[in-house]
Amino acid sequence: MNLFRGALQSEQNRLLILTIILIGTYASSYAYLAHSAVHNPQSAPYPIVKGDSQSYALMADNILAHGVFSYSPDLSPERQWPPGYALFLAGVKAISGGFVLAVVIQTMLALVASILVYVMAQRFVQPALALVPALLYMLDPSVIIGNTTIITDGIFSSLIVMCVYLMFFFELRSRGREIIRWAFVGVLMGVAVLIRPIGEFLIPILPIMYLFRPGGIFAVNTMKQWKTMILPLCVYIVAVLLVVTPWVIRNDRDFGAIEIAHVGASNLLEYNVRDFLAWRLMNANGEHISAIAAVRIAWADPAYAQVDKMIAAGLAQLTPPGGDQTNQQGRLAEDLILQHPFSYAYFHVINTIPFFADSSVAAYEQMVMQERDNSSYLVPPSTVLAQIRTSGTIRDRLARLGTIMPILLEVAFWFIVCLGALSALIIRRGELFYMLLFTGLVAYFALLTGPVSLARYRIPAEPYLFILAITGVSAFTDMLIRRTKRTRPPR
Repeated sequence: MNLFRGALQSEQNRLLILTIILIGTYASSYAYLAHSAVHNPQSAPYPIVKGDSQSYALMADNILAHGVFSYSPDLSPERQWPPGYALFLAGVKAISGGFVLAVVIQTMLALVASILVYVMAQRFVQPALALVPALLYMLDPSVIIGNTTIITDGIFSSLIVMCVYLMFFFELRSRGREIIRWAFVGVLMGVAVLIRPIGEFLIPILPIMYLFRPGGIFAVNTMKQWKTMILPLCVYIVAVLLVVTPWVIRNDRDFGAIEIAHVGASNLLEYNVRDFLAWRLMNANGEHISAIAAVRIAWADPAYAQVDKMIAAGLAQLTPPGGDQTNQQGRLAEDLILQHPFSYAYFHVINTIPFFADSSVAAYEQMVMQERDNSSYLVPPSTVLAQIRTSGTIRDRLARLGTIMPILLEVAFWFIVCLGALSALIIRRGELFYMLLFTGLVAYFALLTGPVSLARYRIPAEPYLFILAITGVSAFTDMLIRRTKRTRPPR
């Protein structure tokens, strides 16, 4: 124990520990899943897995073979997704002949992100404790999957961590180097948004938060100070625009829509609003189903067919003759939400609960089953609990409970993490700006993900959630120790 504590006293040793654990864990996971896929003739060549991963790989192949960004059989231009990740994969395959190099790069970026989480956490807790959020992040099963398969979540999260660190935790005294720093942050943010468009609203939000940081606009007294603060942000905006504008122009030219990607509008209508309307209709029909259940277990309900007809009629009514109905998806979604704004707000907020509670362990188990056995879905814990109540023998009940115990323990873990994060916001008043910054980032991804929450969609929020949690737990523990010392009678 003393040897271990001694190792943690050295900054170099702490970074070495993070590096060894991450590389060892990720390499082991990759080797196991790749080995499983090799022996499953129905599995795609790992690190390609079922779902979006296959689409990204196909788009990369089409870029290399045909020079078009598409995954349609007729090679029609792709609109739903931005091109960043497919271009990354295409470049990797052009260099190496496959996609394994992409996993290596993603893993290295995950290591950088984990180290930056550790560095940021040191502002609020002791260095040894700062290891905790970094380790929790890098060892989350969803994060491991997100960085060792062909999927966007891991690399996007790493890029956003780098942006947050460079904006709020990295200082340079040289004005010229400050300009370079902000130009680099702008490029990183632009690339991140072209990988996953969910980050597009962070483009203005983060620099606005930067202005309100301690020592920000409230500490500015002269015009020279204003120029020193505003010029780097202008450089940042220009850098972002240089990265994303060509793609926005392409979408306006080809589809008549000024957008980075259409996935936001289509998901809002086809998932959020569709589920919301079906939930209202089911309850109007006397089914009395909860908002969460409507999204996750009631898709076969006849209410969905009625909602689909309603949406189709709404799109037809809004679309001008000869126009593209997909251009009206965002407008129709907004119109339908505004018909019942408070009810939708309740529905949306309630359905962010799974964002914080969905199981990464279950996601990893499903990945193992998919690659090893060609089976993609686990029996839901709610179904297993129902089976336990009806099981005859104690042995059978314990066996069924054992199958979901890791998932139940993880849900309890996320509950504790969220409590710790909330306590940081309440107790750590001296660092209120940073607590609000991290809370805002967590809330941003939770609310934008909304009713389609999965464990892997939580990945970009986890670095800040874990920093908040360890800060809150540490502050709460320190507060208890101080109170105990004050109330302890003198000897």
